[in-house]
Amino acid sequence: MSEDRGSRVSYKPKTPVWFYVILAAILIGSGYTFAQQQVLLNSIEADTISAQEKFQLAKDDNAALLEEKENLQKPEYIEKIAREELGMTREGELPYIYTKEKK
Repeated sequence: MSEDRGSRVSYKPKTPVWFYVILAAILIGSGYTFAQQQVLLNSIEADTISAQEKFQLAKDDNAALLEEKENLQKPEYIEKIAREELGMTREGELPYIYTKEKK
């Protein structure tokens, strides 16, 4: 009886080829989907960084404009702008115009 047990051939079912084909297709599809999602995430991250930089620039511009608005209420600042940008003078002052000498 012991000879019968030892001489038995163990049966291993053979895996069909179509199983490996389906498994390979699933792995390739999963890898492709993963790669697409990674590219999309990288693009979204770059857009987020760009939007944050634009937002920071807008905040800085807004702060500068608010400061300019506050300064426009001060007579000294208004006088400075009138003299520098508009070339205005006070009554009785003579404007000084600087010209370079031509050689």
